[in-house]
Amino acid sequence: MLKLEVPVGVRNVDGEVVITFRTKPESSQQEWEDFVNATYGSLADDPLPERE
Repeated sequence: MLKLEVPVGVRNVDGEVVITFRTKPESSQQEWEDFVNATYGSLADDPLPERE
């Protein structure tokens, strides 16, 4: 999903949007485990709202 916010108060201005998409190399199993261990429980005090 791409979200682009453009100020509404700007008029008569030409603009250019450049999007660069780079693929990220796959993580190793150890990198994934380190990420999970570092972030596990990080939202315990402020959980994400449930979708309706």
